[in-house]
Amino acid sequence: MEAWLSKPEHTDDSDIMEGALMLLQLNRNRSLYMTVSTCPKRFVKTVEYELRKFLPMRKQGKTCADVRREADALLKELKSADDAEPSGNESKPVEEMDLPLRSGKRPDHDSLPENIKAIWTENAERWKKIKELYNICLHIEQPCDLAENLQVLKETWYKYKSEFDRYDSYVIGDETEEKETDPMQTARDIANARAYISKNLDRLISMKSASLADGADEKAIKDYQSLLSSVSDRVQILIENKQVMGDDLKKKLTDAGVTLPSEQPSETEL
Repeated sequence: MEAWLSKPEHTDDSDIMEGALMLLQLNRNRSLYMTVSTCPKRFVKTVEYELRKFLPMRKQGKTCADVRREADALLKELKSADDAEPSGNESKPVEEMDLPLRSGKRPDHDSLPENIKAIWTENAERWKKIKELYNICLHIEQPCDLAENLQVLKETWYKYKSEFDRYDSYVIGDETEEKETDPMQTARDIANARAYISKNLDRLISMKSASLADGADEKAIKDYQSLLSSVSDRVQILIENKQVMGDDLKKKLTDAGVTLPSEQPSETEL
């Protein structure tokens, strides 16, 4: 499919019908195939457009049936969360929203560091996005269109869950902010954080892909979430010490699932 689409143009009827046959095998739309066969040159752009919609899905090694199975499993899980959402959230500001499958904020919420407290508000925003994508996916029929939206939904839902794991597991007293600042120790912490990120970032990106793959087991998901939390902690050290991150690094961190503040400077690479 990719080789066919990479050709500069398709002017031969048999060549166009080759693309139409690939499309038929994907969407089972025999009516469209017969329409193209009546005048291939007239419908070549349609064939190209429809095949390009399927290309990302096929490059991931997924069939239409794979996408449907993945969608059924994820949408079933999200239906339970959607059904459990307390009423009245639509009229509340995000910091006051009651999130599904949660019994509320921690009793010591106001005593938490700002970056941990912020998880609640950030996840309230994520939940709004999750609901929007969930409802979109419910009404998409074409697997190629569903695959793209499903991938974003899956990433956002896993991030929502992993961030609440971080919120729940945080222990007050782990922070060292109250100790007298030691410039030499701070420099060592920054250097260690940079080295840890450099060593683990590519692996984190790979683990994210594995955790989002169709049929990923619970261990793959937990291993990804664990490393994501560790890398996020090191990134937080850099942010708290006003370390500048380059655009390439910021993109890789985002691709890996790390949340960065929008105001983070990016003039110089770490």
